[in-house]
Amino acid sequence: MIMERPNLFSYATSELSQDAFICWLLEWSLPQYRQTDTKLHECAVNFIRKLFEKHGKQAPLINSVKEPLIKCDSGMQGKASRSETRSLSWR
Repeated sequence: MIMERPNLFSYATSELSQDAFICWLLEWSLPQYRQTDTKLHECAVNFIRKLFEKHGKQAPLINSVKEPLIKCDSGMQGKASRSETRSLSWR
């Protein structure tokens, strides 16, 4: 049975964006994708680890990855706008 792989277009349906790429990369950190593509999985886990280390924190165990509830629209110059109902969550 072929396992479904993370799909970049599930995050950015009309155009590619930085947020979509980051969400796609974070999805690769999930344990079920370790065997699908070891290098992408390790890259995603290390990316998360580095983000937490940069702020003096230890990275948590990852159990799900979802789009953020609040996105920054580059046209709004840093103002946050509400998007659809998904959030990034860790255990």
